[in-house]
Amino acid sequence: MHDATHAWTAPIVLLLVLAVPQIVFGLLAGARRVVGAPGPDDNGRAASARPARGAGGVTG
Repeated sequence: MHDATHAWTAPIVLLLVLAVPQIVFGLLAGARRVVGAPGPDDNGRAASARPARGAGGVTG
């Protein structure tokens, strides 16, 4: 690109235009998140932490 424009302005602007979305999406992808976060009626336990009914375990 420098050979075509004989300047560094266009290549650096293109670099920034392409880098900004990558940074934004990278930060979003690396954010701490929990899949299946407990709701207000879950008594603080995640849904995956509850055993399913009749899924092994002790029955009484």
